[in-house]
Amino acid sequence: MSTSINLGEDSYLLGAGLPTNFKVETNKAIQPLTIISVNEDDIDIDSLWIESKRREFSRLDDVYCSPFAALTFLQRKPGVLSRFVFDGTREGHETKLLDSREYPLPPGPYVLSGSTIHPVYKLYPDPLGAFVCGVVPASPGSNGYQKVPMNYIPVPSRLYSPLPSPSLPLSGKRIAVKDIFDIEGIKTTLCSKAFEALQDISSKTAPSIQRLIDQGAVIIGKVKTTPFTSGMGPRDWVDYQAPFNPRGCGYLDADCSSSGSGAALAGYEWLDFTIGSDSLGSMVGPAAANGLLGIRPTHGRISCEGLAPISSYLDTPGIFSRDISEFSAVTKSWLATSDSTIPPAMPTKLTIFPDRFESFVPEVKRVMEDFIQDFEKATQLSRTKINVDELWATTDRGRSSEKTFVQYFQNTLAHIQLYSHYNNTASFRADYRKRFGMEPYAEPLLRYKWNLGANLTEQQLAAALEEKEVFAQFVKEYIFDHGGVMLLPYGQPDVFYRDEYSGSVEEWGAKWQGFNVPVTAFSALGGGPAVSIPVGQRIYSSKVTGEKEYQPVGLMLLGAPGTDEYLIDLVKHVLEASDRPLSVKTGKVAF
Repeated sequence: MSTSINLGEDSYLLGAGLPTNFKVETNKAIQPLTIISVNEDDIDIDSLWIESKRREFSRLDDVYCSPFAALTFLQRKPGVLSRFVFDGTREGHETKLLDSREYPLPPGPYVLSGSTIHPVYKLYPDPLGAFVCGVVPASPGSNGYQKVPMNYIPVPSRLYSPLPSPSLPLSGKRIAVKDIFDIEGIKTTLCSKAFEALQDISSKTAPSIQRLIDQGAVIIGKVKTTPFTSGMGPRDWVDYQAPFNPRGCGYLDADCSSSGSGAALAGYEWLDFTIGSDSLGSMVGPAAANGLLGIRPTHGRISCEGLAPISSYLDTPGIFSRDISEFSAVTKSWLATSDSTIPPAMPTKLTIFPDRFESFVPEVKRVMEDFIQDFEKATQLSRTKINVDELWATTDRGRSSEKTFVQYFQNTLAHIQLYSHYNNTASFRADYRKRFGMEPYAEPLLRYKWNLGANLTEQQLAAALEEKEVFAQFVKEYIFDHGGVMLLPYGQPDVFYRDEYSGSVEEWGAKWQGFNVPVTAFSALGGGPAVSIPVGQRIYSSKVTGEKEYQPVGLMLLGAPGTDEYLIDLVKHVLEASDRPLSVKTGKVAF
């Protein structure tokens, strides 16, 4: 597939020819057209009715534009139009009547080439560099996809999809997928040229992504991840350029391995949701940096089959959204739970760790504090301030170990992910050496990570997994007991630009490995969900533009395993009760 056309100011890609029993033909190489379906309850079918349909299409669909109105096909069942008045053409627009029997087509914009009708995909540029590639279905009715060989993202008409229904709750929703998930017909690259060179085209779509497709979602492309989905900053990328964060001055860090997912959704209004993943912070990080809603679901609730792993003990797919109602609907659909119209029960306790807020600059802390106060009012709770070391010291394990909380768990998260990641990529390194006779390229920070993992033993992994169980039991009993929830800060403590680097590779790299109990450990080790909330933005003076810009500010709401839907309902309740925005904008500012 490579045929592209220009219509007015927009560019389009022609999809594969569609099966139809229409007896139509054009002597033009390319003839844009509109298909309108006529139902038995439609009356007064005339040129005014047709024009009203075209206006409706323009309002509902960003792909539809006026050149498609040059030729209109009225798609009907035999006999339906026999009682209608029809005057043929109006204002130079030609209209034809077509019988629809075996192969009815969805309404919307198409192109007629010879006697073949093609669906069209509007080609959107990717100025943020968030995508690896765009994709389109390999053929009508196929489960597979094919890569679009151009630096544009093909977006199908929203009119092609039926209205959402119980069986297709995500009908027509455009979704981009982090390039660690397999999609049938597309190579998974992990944003590594060495990995891509070794890979075959995927023969099966990851079950977690297939579930979205089965519910009506439309996959339009794969978005970038850090190489081998390893935590690193923008300057650590080599084979690919890190995505640009659309917020503020456009040069803030988009953050973590799901940065492509975050940047794309924050920047492009034509995209509805993006899929990321989280092992130790790659959902909450991009959500905070790009001013989005996001969720790291309860570990194990969504399949990780067909996903390139960091660690099976930590990995989970996640989803980003701009709107709380749509976020609720798509997450519940993905998690296979029914939507709830019952107001959420209020939590019994709100835990805050004051020391975890100390590193944030006053401007960021003020935005966070405003939301926490709104949360307290909406839930009629007063925060419980806890020093986790003091709380740990009251437990049997804390007393017997004679270690502080951070000392006891300082290596737990890091050892699990480092050992797992090194061993999960061992076959790749061996296969690459065998095929190409040399070592695969790995970014300096990735080599640093693998070197750490190579020095860990099975015994150290086993010890870390035992500590993980202790951690999970501790937060379940003392923080999330009896319906308790916790608010934690996340994101950069201050403005952090994409061209910054702090210390040596080793010093910089250590911060990404999970040492010393980062805030993300309370979900990653605790096993429960973390919902990222864009709570506001702070003004900063950009070193890039020299102007005042806005940096998003985020918090994450955590709960016990299995409380995913409850936390989302709770966030929605707090936003509504506080008269806060229920959605964020695309572009420079979130609000």
